[in-house]
Amino acid sequence: MRCLSIVVTLSLVITISIQDCPDGWHKSEVVPNKCYYVGIQKKTWFDAEASCQSAQPNAHLTSITSAFENSNVEAVVISTPSDSGCGQFWIGGNDIEQTGQFEWVDGSSWGYARWGPGQPDATQQCVSSTALQNGQWKTEPCGAENCFICEMYLGGSTSSSPITTPSMTTTSAAAPATMTDCWDWFVNGAHTDGIYSINPDGRGSFNVFCDMTTDGGELQKIRNIGQKILAKFEVTSTNGK
Repeated sequence: MRCLSIVVTLSLVITISIQDCPDGWHKSEVVPNKCYYVGIQKKTWFDAEASCQSAQPNAHLTSITSAFENSNVEAVVISTPSDSGCGQFWIGGNDIEQTGQFEWVDGSSWGYARWGPGQPDATQQCVSSTALQNGQWKTEPCGAENCFICEMYLGGSTSSSPITTPSMTTTSAAAPATMTDCWDWFVNGAHTDGIYSINPDGRGSFNVFCDMTTDGGELQKIRNIGQKILAKFEVTSTNGK
């Protein structure tokens, strides 16, 4: 019985190790069990992250943690047919929480970076890659629209033990004029973590992630982040103007 148990266990390990990526996804040549998807529809950073999360379980905008992986991602993007005029590609890096303290949205450790000349720009908070050209990174307004690169891990786990992310809700309707930040959504009955559209000054709406389940100071911190975003990147209106 013990021998049978060992054989079954080995069989499961072999099955998992040779599992293929879903259709349309590309297996990493560098990171075990990691798959990439190249989105050729231009979206804001927040909408791109929401698209990744809705595409596959545990999917996010990709982290890139080594020069080898950066080259692998370039090769994947170059091999993906696109006639959409993709110039920049959103990846999962950002310093929304604290200016200058970059982190990956999947919780991976930030150590490697491939900044282009003059980057990062301290006035912008979301990271994109020129993956079709030289693979260098830059910071841009999170409300800018770019193509994007998603990641997922076969088996639903990551090698970097990412931070657990609660179930997300995305609001598709334009934010009412009174929804100026996450707090406004909260007091009007939105108590689920997710992507929400806010309109801080009446000039146009854009999406942010709101942590609705953490009390007190954390909720206030989210409100402060919303104000910092307004001050630091161009507001992109929902009607494209």
